[in-house]
Amino acid sequence: MQNWYQHLIIGLILTSIALILLRDLGGIELAAIAVAISFGSLVPDIDHPTSKIRKDFRKLLIVGSIALVYLIITSPFVGTLISGYVSEMWQILVISIFAGVTIAYIIDRSIPSHRGIIHGVLAAMVYAILCYLAAIVLTIGSPLMIGIGGLVGYLSHTITDRL
Repeated sequence: MQNWYQHLIIGLILTSIALILLRDLGGIELAAIAVAISFGSLVPDIDHPTSKIRKDFRKLLIVGSIALVYLIITSPFVGTLISGYVSEMWQILVISIFAGVTIAYIIDRSIPSHRGIIHGVLAAMVYAILCYLAAIVLTIGSPLMIGIGGLVGYLSHTITDRL
């Protein structure tokens, strides 16, 4: 399938089926499963340079990298190490922006080519494990069910790409 909304529609259909089959679960758990399936149906296209999710990922990556560098620079440990060199807030912001954009660029360029490893079963398992771990960290319902939901959503994308 060529368009992200077609993958999302498939993901929403699978989400609807899951919500009907799992209606006895709690509301927050059902919501987490729905997010895992729907988001999973879009994630594999993160390896396509012009996909919607890749464009959104780039924005998030840039902002996140800048924020992370800023937090590291202003931390007590690093702050004392560089205090003799960098003392003005504008200097810290310039360093944060430059380093953050550089990190984001390197990460973006290291994403494999389209329909490579990201469109495989191994990547689907990694996504399912991340969903499982997120459910544990956030203490949301059954991590196993949420992980399975993530696996179903991710695999739906890779299967529909082959149609």
